[in-house]
Amino acid sequence: MVTLMYTMFDGLVLANLFMALVSVAFFCLIFRKAGYSWALGLLMLVPLVNIVMFVLLALGRWPIEDRLDKARGTLMALGHPLEEISPVEQAKQTVPQPGKVPLRERIRSAFRRAETRRKNI
Repeated sequence: MVTLMYTMFDGLVLANLFMALVSVAFFCLIFRKAGYSWALGLLMLVPLVNIVMFVLLALGRWPIEDRLDKARGTLMALGHPLEEISPVEQAKQTVPQPGKVPLRERIRSAFRRAETRRKNI
């Protein structure tokens, strides 16, 4: 009976250890994607510090946001429009290169030629 109890307890300890390691690995990935050092994910193992780090991650300004703002500022300085344009509007604004006919026009003209050939037969 005692041996069975220790075996069950060991299984629970191993399961908890595995879950802690997996969650720390995920926090390391999250911190890295947010622009922080991945090593901050290791602080999630420290009691009370993990709560502070979680709040920092949830409510703080991420370094990746600063880099994104800097990139947007550079693009705006170069005159690039940053507003979102729907694919339909993008297609309307696309200017064909000199000497090249857009695919849409080539398809339309092919249908027109086929229609006139069919009428002439």
